[in-house]
Amino acid sequence: MNQLLIDKACKGLAELELVEKKEITTPNSVVDLSNILGNSMDSHNISAIKNERMRMRQVLTKGIIDSFYMIQPKKSRERINISKKFSSVITRLNTPELAAKPEVILRILRSFRL
Repeated sequence: MNQLLIDKACKGLAELELVEKKEITTPNSVVDLSNILGNSMDSHNISAIKNERMRMRQVLTKGIIDSFYMIQPKKSRERINISKKFSSVITRLNTPELAAKPEVILRILRSFRL
């Protein structure tokens, strides 16, 4: 399903690149070539290519953004609680009986790694 969301936009970006750099058009084009090519069909409209490229990038971004999980907002929400728990664990680990067992300290501290 994710591939279906981005196929047209990727194809459109590739078509724009072909038209702009090599002046090659493709059959069944996703991009409206009548806007991009000039009236005489010998030149191409640079501003129309830029606008179409921007539109294709927006479609591509809109298609894939729902598939991503943003971890930064979750980390920032949980930062205060985790820092409180971490500081309490550090004070608990500074006891003399645990100081002789560094592997236990490392195992406990590993659970706070993100």
